[in-house]
Amino acid sequence: MSVGVTQMRGTNSQYAELNDKHTIFLFDKNSPYQVLPAFAQYLLSCFTDEEICVGRSIGIFSVGQVGKDADDKNIPHSITHYLPTFKSTAKTKSPRPQNLLNHFRVGRNEYMATLDSAQQINWICMGLCRLINLLSNNGEKRIHESRYSLNALCRDLAFEQQKILRTQLLSWCDADLSSPTAWATRLDEVRCIISMFGITRIDCDFTSWSPTGDNLPGKDATATENIFSYKDPESSRSVEIELSTIHSVKGETHFATLLLETFYRKHNIASVLEFLSGLNKKSATGKEKLYRMKCNYVALTRAQALICIAIPRDFVDSVCEKALEEIGWNVVTIA
Repeated sequence: MSVGVTQMRGTNSQYAELNDKHTIFLFDKNSPYQVLPAFAQYLLSCFTDEEICVGRSIGIFSVGQVGKDADDKNIPHSITHYLPTFKSTAKTKSPRPQNLLNHFRVGRNEYMATLDSAQQINWICMGLCRLINLLSNNGEKRIHESRYSLNALCRDLAFEQQKILRTQLLSWCDADLSSPTAWATRLDEVRCIISMFGITRIDCDFTSWSPTGDNLPGKDATATENIFSYKDPESSRSVEIELSTIHSVKGETHFATLLLETFYRKHNIASVLEFLSGLNKKSATGKEKLYRMKCNYVALTRAQALICIAIPRDFVDSVCEKALEEIGWNVVTIA
């Protein structure tokens, strides 16, 4: 997929069949609220429920350059024009479990509160990452601990090993954690998984039994103001999209990303669309345009599987639309 004169080439071939699915959504600039439902429907058309579940554990995002101070003079001005509840300062209230067992317990508790198995699995994976890093030689961190820990674990594993890990994670979702004996059985299973990372001994304080959980989150554990939840009225299939500023997601890896048009002095995407479409073959010049190009690049290089852009249809004439299609974009007008 190209986003300008120079093409971006991904290394993840797992989703190569989606190369013709990367989409630019054109919408009525006075109806930005239509964008997130359209993106959600498109996600459901591109992925199975199993893939959506995997995507949740990695991250399905919609991002924009501007996250606050929206006005109605330059719609769309801010992410809040797409999701009025969005708060750029919203924080996730995340506990910090003191041992591996409490990572399992926190995940179980969150599932009971939200019915979200992807988040439960992510808590278990965070615990596994911490364990691997604690037991690595010379105290060096082997795995980057992040909120997308399943993805971090899979990076170090061959495909067949990833399948073993995913199967074990699913079995842990309803595993017995009620007693020291039950936990000892879980640790035997943990030992098998950790051995794939070259670690054979897991006896340490972090894997010990404890009688009660710590810092278990309730329903307020997630900053729900920044989540768009969608349920298809016909199929009842659902997907959740997290909204954030581009600055906040720098360095992250996503499953799918939608870049939203926003306004700061000028509209962020429209002002450099000639370069993104390839109509202008020269490199962008000037501090402001270079900054906008950098922001767009950061946003569009987060995703493993799917990237999309939302921009008012008034900003894209027929010549530009044809140029975008010629470099590989699928252009869709939201009715």
